[in-house]
Amino acid sequence: MTSTDAYVLVTPSESLCGRLGIPRIGLPVRSSRVDAVLTNPVSLAQLVTEVDDFVQQHPESADRYGRVIGTIASLAAREQTKAGEYDQAEALLRRGLVYGPSNRTLRTSHGLALWGQGRREEALAEFLSVIEEARSVDEIAPMLWVITAKALRELQRPHEGLALLQEVAAVSRPDAALAQLMDALRSDVAVGESAPQAGSQWCYVLKAAEVRSAQEPHTVVGALQPGTWYLAHDQEAGWVRVTDPAGSLEGWVPQIELHVQEPPRRA
Repeated sequence: MTSTDAYVLVTPSESLCGRLGIPRIGLPVRSSRVDAVLTNPVSLAQLVTEVDDFVQQHPESADRYGRVIGTIASLAAREQTKAGEYDQAEALLRRGLVYGPSNRTLRTSHGLALWGQGRREEALAEFLSVIEEARSVDEIAPMLWVITAKALRELQRPHEGLALLQEVAAVSRPDAALAQLMDALRSDVAVGESAPQAGSQWCYVLKAAEVRSAQEPHTVVGALQPGTWYLAHDQEAGWVRVTDPAGSLEGWVPQIELHVQEPPRRA
């Protein structure tokens, strides 16, 4: 590294630190890049790159700068996403996730960037993983639930999308936008609904339930997650044979874990 590329510590203004939500500390920027980074407004994407590159060269500084990188990366990625620059947004978020791999805000933003890149199944997997982590601590983030419901609708999985929104509606009164999306998903369910076999009923899971093999009752073959839809068939001694909508999972679950409710149909 030449003398002109040596790092210098640049301390953002108090107002900028407040806006970014970071502590007011000196941030390492190459001297040759100071003017480019500290333009008005500050280039958040370049600032993330500068600080992260410094940490890569000086790993012992990760504790000092890791959280700052994650925070700025999230904000910079939001700017890139709004501008339709999804590749750049995803690259920034990957930098931030190095220091906060379980940060739900970063992971949700990462899912949005993946979705914008057309990597929809990967994006949905990210959204659903974050939702499961939130559920594990009894939290619901309505915006994430809505984003995921919209993704599920795009991927022709309206039952699951509607179930997510019903979770939100159970803890807060739906606003007009949420109610409209729920109506749209109900319509999708009604249009795409195939008639169940005679004696079968559409139901959804009240809480996580293990699915046991029909041939080996002690063998767990899968699990149904809260809010997911399935078809309930024969019943026997307090157990119900179920299949998921895609037909990829079949087995027996305790009847007490299930709730019978026909999906709404068009008049």
